[in-house]
Amino acid sequence: MAAVLPSLAACVDTLGPQIIRASQVDYNKSVQEVVSEELLLNIVRRRYLEPPQFVTIGSITTQVSNSGSVSVGASGEFPGGGAPNVATASGNAGYTFSDTPTISIMPRADEEVTTQLTQRIFYDTPALLANVGYPPDIIFAVTVAAMGNVQGPEFGIGRNFRPGSPEFVEMIRLVGDLYNRGKLRYGSVMINDPYSDITYTKRDITPEIQMTAVGLGTGKGRFRSFDGGKTYYFTDQNYYTGLWIDEDARDTPEGRRLLQLLNLTRSPLYRFWKVENKKVPTGADFSSLQSTDPQREYLSLLPHSFYSVLNFLAFFVEVPEEHEREGRAFSTDPYDQAIRQGTAVDLYPFLTIRSSRERPADAYVAIRHRDTWFYIDDRDQDSKRFFNAVYDLFNLVIAPSGGSAGPVLTLPLQ
Repeated sequence: MAAVLPSLAACVDTLGPQIIRASQVDYNKSVQEVVSEELLLNIVRRRYLEPPQFVTIGSITTQVSNSGSVSVGASGEFPGGGAPNVATASGNAGYTFSDTPTISIMPRADEEVTTQLTQRIFYDTPALLANVGYPPDIIFAVTVAAMGNVQGPEFGIGRNFRPGSPEFVEMIRLVGDLYNRGKLRYGSVMINDPYSDITYTKRDITPEIQMTAVGLGTGKGRFRSFDGGKTYYFTDQNYYTGLWIDEDARDTPEGRRLLQLLNLTRSPLYRFWKVENKKVPTGADFSSLQSTDPQREYLSLLPHSFYSVLNFLAFFVEVPEEHEREGRAFSTDPYDQAIRQGTAVDLYPFLTIRSSRERPADAYVAIRHRDTWFYIDDRDQDSKRFFNAVYDLFNLVIAPSGGSAGPVLTLPLQ
């Protein structure tokens, strides 16, 4: 019987950590799977010209209770008041456990999510995808409507798809070639940025001025020269989105052509080109955003909205033949024709969303819609990588309601 009590006590003592370990990981997996399936569902919906709809898991509260009981009985014969000749002992232990979760799910149909879906992505958001290793040519092809001197496609669905310029396709190819050769980088960088356009000579910078600069720059202010010591700027550290091209590559035919398409000077002040929002004049013709400005120190970029990205991804959904023939799903002919004419980037090799009447046996992510299963094959590494990038873009653009970082898991123990 002595072994029963420690065993039950040990179970109760370690219950809390075990529940936390099991519950957090399991709920984490479930939330990730649901978000992936919801994203895939909304891509499929756009192929059928259905509006997207997102929901938010606001909170997960689970009530955990446990109870235990122990009973002990003993008997014996004690002739003459001494030690018993015969003794018996018995014991019983009981334990119960229950987990009752309460999950709060809210439809996302408010002004906040509508704005997030329809407004253009912030110009620095694509760089965050590049920071984690997604190639810049694919990022630009999916998220950018116009860049420098070139105009990309407008991602309407079906016949509303508008091809871009041949120069946009050429630009994407050049970016990919230079990136694959290690001659181009795109992403975020911390630099010492001039606080103003006032210049100083080396003689002007006394120790007193140096100390003042450090204080004004929140401890990071410095005087720095960008022309080999001829002049100096007071600088402060700032975080920027930038494009870098190897200096030698800028003098190759490919490099010179890319600089021309992107409307960039050969030698930027910071050794790379900052990225900024592309400014469109009032009354501009959106079908022709060619820039007549002189070459610039900044790369101008006009992103798509996330809604437009969903429209574009719908072209990669393979639907049953009769659905397209009967007009239930739009035709991909406008995009296919633009690829053949060289006015749209061919991304078919990077993403395939398959369909099947039966539940797929080996799916990375799958969803059932209109009595059909749509899925990405778990062995299709290109599609998995592409979908990962879209998943990350979704998390960057479509913030949870109320500004929360995600659902809160609460585990009260009784």
